[in-house]
Amino acid sequence: MEGADPITMFSLGQRIRSIRIKKGLTQADLAQGLCTPSMISQIETDRARPSYTMLAMLSERLETPLDNLLAEVDLYIDAISTYKIAQALMASGSHFVAIPLLQELIAQKTSISTVKLQLSLIDCYIETTQYQQAKSLLSEVAEIAHLHTDPF
Repeated sequence: MEGADPITMFSLGQRIRSIRIKKGLTQADLAQGLCTPSMISQIETDRARPSYTMLAMLSERLETPLDNLLAEVDLYIDAISTYKIAQALMASGSHFVAIPLLQELIAQKTSISTVKLQLSLIDCYIETTQYQQAKSLLSEVAEIAHLHTDPF
């Protein structure tokens, strides 16, 4: 996913729905013998995540190789949504609430730049007067920047 803009990528559910519609199948057609049409609806709206086995069966039913089914799919769509929520919380002044969301995203190693997440977290720490945490994290970011700087 390096270099891709995760904001414009499809979720897995959107990708399955798109292929299903292109194949002229209804949700009931796709579900037949695999699961319920309701489950297909939940998968397509990203309210449920299919298991690997279910993905393989859906891939077969859609006559699409699994790697094609997953092409251009952002498997970190939940992380992007969480990041957008954290940004909205920060914009509304709810920095304390945004902190655990950002900490979780950093720990998950998502498709979102770690430095970008760390800078947002530093902002939250400063806004909530947690200056020692901000200073410590800023030192980490500075070290990352130093390591990526070519002195010549």
